[in-house]
Amino acid sequence: MATIKQIAELAGVSRGTVDRVLNNRPGVKPDTAELIRKIAAEVNYRPDLAGKILAARKKNLRLGFLTLEGDEFTFFHDVTQAARKKAVELQNLGVEIRFYLVREFTRSGLEALAAQVEGDQLDGMAMVPMMTPAIISLMHTLEARGTPIIFFNIDEPSVKRLCYVGCDYVRAGRVAAGLAALTTGGRGTVGLLTLHDSDNYSYQERALGFTRELSERYPAMTLLNGGAPTIFQHGDYSAVHTLFREHPELDAIYIVNLGDFSVCREARIAAGERPLSIITNDLVAAQREMLQSGVISATLGQQPEVQGALPLQLLYQALAFGEAPGADKLYTDLNIYISQNI
Repeated sequence: MATIKQIAELAGVSRGTVDRVLNNRPGVKPDTAELIRKIAAEVNYRPDLAGKILAARKKNLRLGFLTLEGDEFTFFHDVTQAARKKAVELQNLGVEIRFYLVREFTRSGLEALAAQVEGDQLDGMAMVPMMTPAIISLMHTLEARGTPIIFFNIDEPSVKRLCYVGCDYVRAGRVAAGLAALTTGGRGTVGLLTLHDSDNYSYQERALGFTRELSERYPAMTLLNGGAPTIFQHGDYSAVHTLFREHPELDAIYIVNLGDFSVCREARIAAGERPLSIITNDLVAAQREMLQSGVISATLGQQPEVQGALPLQLLYQALAFGEAPGADKLYTDLNIYISQNI
């Protein structure tokens, strides 16, 4: 196998110059760099991985992981758990991971958290890009510093980032429409439900995919209220009971953003004896039980374990080895769960 010394001799440059090019560091003329890469490819050069890891350990990298935590963010429990597991793995490579957990959306709390992140002088950041003034300001501060950022679960194209890791929500909505059609025989009336509001990114993208799929593929299905969702509050299901009382024709519902998983049981109760298909997103412990008991007809998973671990791994590879993510958007798999496969 060729060495850096041999490549340097063939290119007529120093070993230091070859090292800079192969490790994507600046300071080498473009034509020289192109020649070195061409020679490296011709001689089938492979880097010394052990040496690269040793060099990476000496960098003492500090990465941040900003996520949500709380009863309404059950999905993120699995994300954070996966990130903590990855943090232990990276710690053995000399990387420190600092966790920043958003438990409440108060102005003072978010401002304090943002100030803490800014003061920690991170080398890289994995985060959910929440569109609040404090977090928006934080993202732009990191961007101005040149701190590499990877978004997970939600994307925000207005901020320069390495990549997005998470769900393709439009496609998820299309799959949910297909599940609603399969469980109702492709005809009938289906309604949308969501927690708190319908302004957030994941709801809008999923609803877009859902309505498009129904209109394009399932003309015999009717979308209740033209697709306007029924909005319920955490622990308050009065809107759900009103929905079923006023619309006895409902055959299926797609609960887009849950947060409060008890709404599935309330919907089943509100429907009474009528047949009802319930489609949801994500797979947490409460949903496993409801799938098995028949409360939920089907749910779509979005790999929280990938969303927790992959952003940290990608940041490490970028900062330690100069390796760019393989794509601008790294979509997680859309796994379909029914009672028979959990």
